[in-house]
Amino acid sequence: MQDTGEDTTHFGFETIPEAEKAGKVQGVFTSVASKYDVMNDVMSVGIHRIWKEAMMDWLAPRPGQKLLDVAGGTGDISFKFLKRAGSGHATVLDITENMLIEGRKRAESAQMVDNLDWVVGDAMALPFADNSFDVYTISFGIRNVTRPQVALNEAFRVLRPGGRLMVLEFSQIPVPLAQKAYDLYSFNVIPRMGQMIANDRDSYQYLVESIRKFPDQETFLSMVQQAGFETGAMNVILNAYQAPVGLRLAAKILGWPFQWLGYKGDPAMPPVTRALTALGPAYIKFGQILSTRPDVVGDELAVQLRVLQDKLPPFPVAEAQKMIEAELERPLASIFQDFSAPVAAASIAQVHRAKLASDGADVAVKVLRPGIERAFRRDIDAFYFAARMVEVLAPGARRLRPLDVIAHFEGVVLGELDLRLESSAAGEFAANTESDEGFQLPQINWSLSGKNVMTMDWAEGISAGD
Repeated sequence: MQDTGEDTTHFGFETIPEAEKAGKVQGVFTSVASKYDVMNDVMSVGIHRIWKEAMMDWLAPRPGQKLLDVAGGTGDISFKFLKRAGSGHATVLDITENMLIEGRKRAESAQMVDNLDWVVGDAMALPFADNSFDVYTISFGIRNVTRPQVALNEAFRVLRPGGRLMVLEFSQIPVPLAQKAYDLYSFNVIPRMGQMIANDRDSYQYLVESIRKFPDQETFLSMVQQAGFETGAMNVILNAYQAPVGLRLAAKILGWPFQWLGYKGDPAMPPVTRALTALGPAYIKFGQILSTRPDVVGDELAVQLRVLQDKLPPFPVAEAQKMIEAELERPLASIFQDFSAPVAAASIAQVHRAKLASDGADVAVKVLRPGIERAFRRDIDAFYFAARMVEVLAPGARRLRPLDVIAHFEGVVLGELDLRLESSAAGEFAANTESDEGFQLPQINWSLSGKNVMTMDWAEGISAGD
């Protein structure tokens, strides 16, 4: 072949000039558009629908969000997004008009034409202003883009600060035997299915080959980061601890089935704090402890974790009021003349400001989260399992005594689940410092305190972290 000096790319296993790829990809999807959804069901035995639902779990769409669904074709992701969000807007962009035509038909059949736009366009040159969207998705499409890095750069440009990028794509299977089995299936079965169902073997041969040409997971991750995106919590934690290779492998193996939980929390939070809040109260408590140890996790991660100390989502005031009435066996109105919304919320309890009905004195009322003891015990069991697995998969980590660490953590946490112990400790501290100059400690109101509730004098202050 004569060297023409043109930039080249791949189209399946074929090397072609870059300028030709978009047209060839359009040809493939124009050909398969009418049978695209049927073929996806047949080729994946319906599993692609589970993957897409999991993607929505990761996204946790919220009312009012704006989605850009690139290579969105027949609209699967956009429909699911709008249903989950309740209200919002989705723009479906695809380079192939025939795919969008099929999507519009589906939207009309499902009576979902409102809040949807359909745009013919190129992922490498998005026709949208900067900072236009809250979420960018591309499902099984980025491997068909001529220059994926350019598409990722464009995604970063059109997303608002704090926006989410979600890429669903085939890549390499890290288990050689499983990869070999998948190769046998995809090269021998999928093109034949394409011929039988869509009367188009060549297009499905291309789709199979395009998967093999797509970068592996680590390479693609580096491309995402190069575009400016920050990735999830696992690498942040492992890097902060300068974890050895064995521990990194063990952590990723153990964490893989649960990685979707890390995307269910508040998108405004940094990745580590978001993952911990989604996992549960014991994980949050562990994060609180680490937030006080910048010598262990580093200054940057410690600052990120500090939000776990008192700025977590609260539980409803009505539930707190019920717990107080049950604990103190009195109507709330007979105890407090005023009871505020939560002023602070952490993993175990939240705090309300109140005025006593008897004399109008300001007090702080700490109330345990409903069901917290059961949730902690469940999480602690998972901690023990993880610690045992770390010892098995990363023998070098045994010097850190992970099981002993969890046992100590369990003792500390279970002690905090009975507010009578905290009240006693606070009372003892107050008694020990009563004659010390410069100390003025709030007093415990023992008649309004118990296992699940602690009431003490209100005192203004500043966080020790500040």
